[in-house]
Amino acid sequence: NDNLKEEIQDFGVQSLHKCYESCKSVDHCVSFTVCNMNGSCKLHTVEAVSETKTNVSLEKGKKKKCRFGYFLRYGHCYKCSKRFCKRGNIRRCRLGKFLHNGNCYRCPANRYSLEGKCKRCPKGTTVGIGKGRWISSCKREKKCYSGYYLRNGNCEKCPKNSYSRGGKSEHCKRCPEGTTVGIGEGKSENSCKQQKKCYSGYFQYQRNCYKCPKNMYSWGGFSRVCRQCPKGTTVGRGKGKSKKSCKRGKRWKCSRGYYLSYGYCYRCPKNMYSSGGKSKHCKRCPKGKTVASGKGKSKNSCKRGKRLKCSRGYYLRYGYCYRCPKNMYSSGGKSKHCKQCPKGTTVASGKGKSKNSCKRGKRLKCSKGYYLSYGYCYRCPKNMYSSGGKSKHCKRCPKGKTVASGKG
Repeated sequence: NDNLKEEIQDFGVQSLHKCYESCKSVDHCVSFTVCNMNGSCKLHTVEAVSETKTNVSLEKGKKKKCRFGYFLRYGHCYKCSKRFCKRGNIRRCRLGKFLHNGNCYRCPANRYSLEGKCKRCPKGTTVGIGKGRWISSCKREKKCYSGYYLRNGNCEKCPKNSYSRGGKSEHCKRCPEGTTVGIGEGKSENSCKQQKKCYSGYFQYQRNCYKCPKNMYSWGGFSRVCRQCPKGTTVGRGKGKSKKSCKRGKRWKCSRGYYLSYGYCYRCPKNMYSSGGKSKHCKRCPKGKTVASGKGKSKNSCKRGKRLKCSRGYYLRYGYCYRCPKNMYSSGGKSKHCKQCPKGTTVASGKGKSKNSCKRGKRLKCSKGYYLSYGYCYRCPKNMYSSGGKSKHCKRCPKGKTVASGKG
């Protein structure tokens, strides 16, 4: 064999040795020969090696070797799966993973895989867990804003009651005891503010105090929830300072002209009356009789419409008094209609007591908290004020101050 001769010359061997006719182990064969499956020595060729590779004797404690495409485990050869590439008992893992004790694991953060091992990313670069498939996977470190921290290469908000100065910080620090800060709002330790104590009947939410809803109570302080009143008891909004604040409706009594509903007193509607106390309903006036809302204290409070007289600015209709619409006036009494103000004049609804009540818009003056627009007065919106008169605009309150609509 020419190839075999060249191989022998490379090792400096000048002549071939004859092999024995038969062999019982590898030791019976001379140099450059192997024992084949038939029990005889054969020249050391590629075919001979591949033929005897899986049939080497283990009598002298030599390790068993598996052919290509198989791997060794517990002394036996198993076929490789398609998921991994194996050569003998060596196993290769996918990119981004490393081999350990025959198993594949993801490379830690800031490391990439190379020849089955995990290498550290170059200085100033980073990569997530198992994301480092090549060195190019390592990207320059990301810097976060204050109130955020770096996690797996992404910026995330700091949890509640913690802060971070941002940058390359991978953790958020906890606020000192007794202080608090919202999610992602902790930019430094100074961002942690002293917890605000609330009054009784209030609860705390995002460092602000709010009134407890109806039929609920709270002791205040740092309480973040309001408790429900016991069944059958009630309390007003923000009035529940303790459990004792919840009162039973059956102990409440209403004035005459009012009725009791769920522990609260409500005035009777128009043309209805009530004797008060624990009465839960209002009674309707007899047919043809009428009474104002909340004025019906008894049946005698209901009067017949034909005897009823209306005040000035109101008109009578079907035994009831209704106020005149805008820009109309009435002298009251038994008048059944309202008269139109002269052209170019105006008056508010129910304010037209006579023709003289109708004023021209240019002469009209508004009360404080109201502004003039096209001859009519409108109240100022919330957080705005006006000195009245002929003022056509409302001014905004200074920063941090507030006022109800029409009260400025």
